[in-house]
Amino acid sequence: MEQASNDPDGEELWGWDLGSRRAVRWELRGPGHQILGPYPTRAAAEAWAERRDERDQQWADDDELWASTWSDDEPDQHNPDDGTDAAEDRSTPT
Repeated sequence: MEQASNDPDGEELWGWDLGSRRAVRWELRGPGHQILGPYPTRAAAEAWAERRDERDQQWADDDELWASTWSDDEPDQHNPDDGTDAAEDRSTPT
């Protein structure tokens, strides 16, 4: 089996070809805009979508947690639609 020339450790690398929807050896990959990777194994390349879904879910959970830490009772000083007059904050001392 040929070794990927791009890996300094001599390990074979894999990519996911978006055009053909299959795992390919890294040294046989197509155009850069159609390839994901490199991945350390063929299985890891084939599991790219599951990993993306796991990350998306984690980000959504983090966003929900972050949003729940802010109280809806406190006015948002950066939101002009929160009912406060932004001009009040810009008054100059006399």
